Formats: sequence, C-alpha cells, structure tokens
Amino acid sequence: MSMLDYGVPLLALVVFGVLALSAVKTLRSTAKAGAAGASGDAQKAANAAQEEKEDDRVPVAVYFGSQTGTAEGFAKDVAKIINATGRFKTRVLDLEVAERTPEKMQAPKLVLFLMATYGEGDPCDNSIDFMEFLTKNAEDGGPQDGWADGIGFAVFGLGNTQYEQYNEMGKRVHARMTALGGTEVHPLGLGDDDDDLESDFEKWREGLVESLAKFAFSDEDASALASAGANAASQQAGALPIATWHATYVPSPEDEALRQRAGLLEKPGSNNSHVDISSRQYYSCTRATVLETRELRQDTGAGNTIHIEFDLENTSLKYETADNLTVCAANATALVESTAKLLSLDLDQWFTLQPVIADDDSGAPKPLFPSPCTIRTALTYFTDLNGAPTRSLMQHLAGFVSLAEHRERMLHLASRDGAADFHANIAARKLSVAEIFETFPSFKVEEDNLGVFFELMPRLKGREFTIASSSSSQPSRVALTVGVVREMRSENRPFEGVASTFLHRLSVGSSALIFIKESTFKMPEDPKKPIILVGPGTGIAPMRAFVQERIHQRQTRGLETGETVLFFGCRREDEDFLYKDELKDALASGALTTLHTAFSRQQAEKVYVQHVMEREHEEIWRLLEDGAHVYVCGATSMGKDVTTALVKIAAQHLGNDTAAGTKFVADLQSSHKLIQELWSS
Repeated sequence: MSMLDYGVPLLALVVFGVLALSAVKTLRSTAKAGAAGASGDAQKAANAAQEEKEDDRVPVAVYFGSQTGTAEGFAKDVAKIINATGRFKTRVLDLEVAERTPEKMQAPKLVLFLMATYGEGDPCDNSIDFMEFLTKNAEDGGPQDGWADGIGFAVFGLGNTQYEQYNEMGKRVHARMTALGGTEVHPLGLGDDDDDLESDFEKWREGLVESLAKFAFSDEDASALASAGANAASQQAGALPIATWHATYVPSPEDEALRQRAGLLEKPGSNNSHVDISSRQYYSCTRATVLETRELRQDTGAGNTIHIEFDLENTSLKYETADNLTVCAANATALVESTAKLLSLDLDQWFTLQPVIADDDSGAPKPLFPSPCTIRTALTYFTDLNGAPTRSLMQHLAGFVSLAEHRERMLHLASRDGAADFHANIAARKLSVAEIFETFPSFKVEEDNLGVFFELMPRLKGREFTIASSSSSQPSRVALTVGVVREMRSENRPFEGVASTFLHRLSVGSSALIFIKESTFKMPEDPKKPIILVGPGTGIAPMRAFVQERIHQRQTRGLETGETVLFFGCRREDEDFLYKDELKDALASGALTTLHTAFSRQQAEKVYVQHVMEREHEEIWRLLEDGAHVYVCGATSMGKDVTTALVKIAAQHLGNDTAAGTKFVADLQSSHKLIQELWSS
C-alpha cells in the first residue's frame, strides 16, 4: 500500500497519455509520408506537411531548470510573448531533455535558459544531469570546444540574496555558454526572490524580443518585431490563454471503492519525466502512518513545535541519517470549502482532464495531476490556495471575473504601471490566492474553463524537512521536527502554514504522503573525527539525528568516536528548549561531548549561537585543527552570521589576518567540511 488515490488507477492515466502521444506521432508521420487513408485525411496531412515546409519562423528553445515551477512559469510567459511576433517558433523544454550533441543543440538558432538555483548554489532536480555535463571538461565527457558555436543565447537566473551562492546556476550557465562559443544576445538577468523576483524578470524581459530579432534578422525588423510582440501581449491581457488541458465533467464512478476514495490515488507511478515538473511530487510520494506525535516546547503560549514520526515498515522508503523528507500536505477543509463557494464550484463534481494538442505541438502535454478526480480533491491536494499571488497570475485570473470593474482593477494591478499599487494592496498585506477570490467576488469557473483554471493555478508544493533521526538506530521510523506556522496578519486575518498545520492536525494512526531525498548532510566516514553542530530552533533536527548516530556508534557498534559539540539556541530555557531531556541524556552518556546554549530572550542583551561560538573560539579552533566537520542548519541569516563568526575565529588564530581567515573557511566549504542546509526567513 502506498499513497492516496488521486483518480482511477494510474495505469489508466499512463495508458491514456501513451495512446494520445502515439496518436499524435502517427498523424505526424502520416502527414510527412502523404499517405493518409481517407481522402480528407490525406488532404489534411498534405496541407500540414506543406505548412511545416513553408514555416520560416526561427526556432527558439526555452529551457527551464525549476524546483517548484516558478522558472517553468517564466519560461512559458516569455515563450508566449516571443511567439506573438509571428516570426519565432518557441518550444518550452524541461532541462531534463536538453540535447547534449552540438548538432541537436544548434538546431534552434536561439536558446534561452531560465535557471533557478536550489539552496546553497545547487542545481534543481531537473537540471542536475545537464549541469554535470555542461561543467565537465571535454576529456571527462563534457562538451567539446566550440560546442555552442552559432548559438545565440540569453540567461535569466532565479535566486535569493539570503544565500551565499546567489544565482549560482544562472551565472554558471552564462559563463559556460560563453566559453563554449555561444553568442550572448541579451544581458544576463538575475532575479532576487528575497525582493521582487517578478519585477526582476520583467526588467530582463524588456528588449528581449528586439535582442533576439537583431540576432536573427535585420536591425530594421528588430524594433518592428518588438512592437508587434508588445501589442499582441497587450491585446491578450484579460483574455484566458489557449488551454493545454480541457476539463470534462463525468459521473461519479460506479466503483464504490473509487468513489469512497473521492479520487485519491492508491498507487503512484514511477516515470516522473512524463509528468509536469510542478506535479511530480504527486507521483513520487508514499503513504506512511504516524507512529508518534508530541509537543516539544515547555510553554506553548508563543506557538507550537512538534516531534512527529512516520512508520516506514511496510513501505519501500529508505533513508540515511539527516536526509530530507518531503511532505505532500493538504489544504484545510474550511479553506477548500470557502474557495469553492467563491468560485461557484461543486466540490463533489467529478471531472477528467484531456490534452488539447495543437497541430504543431511537439507531443502530448504533461499531466497536471492524476484524473479523473473530484473538484474537492483538486483543490485540496493539487492547488496552492494559501500562497502569495503574482502579478502574472493576477492577469490570467482576470479572465474568470464577470464584472468589468473587477477585471479592469485586476489588470491594472497586474501591469507594470500598477506594480506599486499591487505591492501596497496585495503583497504588503500578504493576501493569499484564496483571498484574491474574496477581494473580487465575481469569479465564475465552469466546465468549459475549468481545465485552463487548474492549468493556471499554482500547484500545492511539498514541504521539505531535514530528518531528525538516525537510520542506524531506527531504520523503520523517520522523525521530523516541525515549527507550526500560525500568525495574525493585518486586519486581523489569521494565517496558517499549510504543511506545518497539516502535520499538527495528524494523530497517531493517521497518515500522510511523503517521499525522501538525499541530503548534503553526511557524517564523516571516520567516526573518530570531531563534529561541530550548529542548529538553533528547528535547525536542531539533523543535529538530533547526528547525536543519535553517535550513540549508535558507541553503544551498539562499540566504536570510539570523536568529540561532538552542539551549539543550540532558542528564546528561553523554560519555553522552547527543544529535546532538552534527550540532549542532557546524550551528555551523560558521553555521545554528546559539549552542549553550548544561547537563550536569546533570557537576559537583557540578546544572545545568539554565533555570539556563543565567538566566545568559545579556543575550543572551536582546536577542533578545526583536528579536522572537525562543521554542520549548520537553520535560517539563512543565521547561516551568514555563523560563517562570519567562523571567519573571525580563524582570522584570530591566524595572526589576526582576515584574508587568511576567509580563505580558511572557503577551504572548509570546498572540502565539504563546512556544510549548511538553510532556508530563507
């Protein structure tokens, strides 16, 4: 058993997709051969072949490297604007299918890269293989010199300045494409998710069509094409885009078991490359039962932090100590019901999604999510109702409102001229997507536009947690440390984090959809090596796992272990000292050598972990000289402060030489002796 069933058995979904794709390919090959069976079909095929032959549009490949779907969305937006000129033919492509041979890579005259950076300078999951290839030397199987000759390219990076390796993937692709002979046709753009990523993208997009046209055509054509693209995009504002998926209402299934599941998938698929990137989690997760859940705070007046464990015994899931676990959460029932009411949707209505395939399409579109299912299922599991709306989404949603004043207002907020208004009245107030439906109460979603609605709406993303348990000591139980997000926003609007409150609602015996990914946190192969752990707040999670691993090494395997020094921080010792008793027991056993605490609100002057580290500089330097590995988990701002503290400590012990201290810490990072897993705060 694994996973909720989002529709009919996935086999039917896969067969449907394969048959659709097969049908498209068959029609194409028939058209090219000019041998259709019936005379009408033969003429249609001949016309299609002739149109393709006469198509003199310049091909543009738009590749995206995306973890959550944002880069993919930008890629689709820019492709529509380029296509609107009538002189280019764009294909939006997942980097997983990026060509490696120069002949195929050079087939499109122009290539765009929309590259998101994941965490501290890592590629997104769908970019890993391509980035490994692109950055290799030729002798190691990478691209040959001149691999990108003749290619005009442009790059937009998506990053966050809270991370040290800001926009590393965008910068790296730009540098490598230049080194391999490509021609930059438009300046490198770097978007900052910590500020206004969408505005950064729009600024980069300005002049892009003209830049592409200058490379492909004459200068005279370039400005005319840029105007044509802008006019076409303006004319499309407020109208629903052409749908890739069409929804059809279907009766409730006769199968009682399927009806009882209300459309939730019993067995997920494994071939994720044929699924829309923002939906792959729905095909990757496994259902796991809750074995334990408990409160970790001593005082819950300021909030909740829970410890929760899942049973892996009857699943195929395996993990290593301090790996990452993703929870596929569900929107709260009250939120789903209020949203459906605002959209005039029947939650119990079943529907199926079928692809709408254009004649020149490269293949069947990738499924958004498993269907048939109920509207309740789609809104509960597949649609992000709680997230922040973008101006691009606002523009698309304007096509669903019936009142002209609502449409005009939404289009203004979505425009460049309305950016400040959007920031003041939408972003600064932290309105959610669901609250947009409430703000403009003339939305009407019906069967004929349901498919495009779900296509436009953002997918509900899984929430990733660093595992708080050791696979050596408890291989069939996996633990998480979860800070429950609840806050009161302006105008007394309560806000709840989807994943954390979902987990908080779970009880022993209930279950959730999860999957596991490898983490950068790996303990030294030599157990005698000392480790320095820095994990304030819920950043304690992987540190607890490491301490459990040390206990296992000593007590079960009888190994001699190096020093284990933990720096933990919270507000007050009697309020939110997570795992207090466990850590004291670990100290008593000798598995945890030293525990340094920083209680930020327990005294007049605030004290954080980096301050305690600077105070304990002698101990830290001694351990570093002995080959210690340093692990840091928590908010990015804390991670920066800890890095700064390490530089100060190293400089202090290297003759007060800041440059030497900086190099020392950089060497720790490059040798993987300083590993950080951080999240933007």
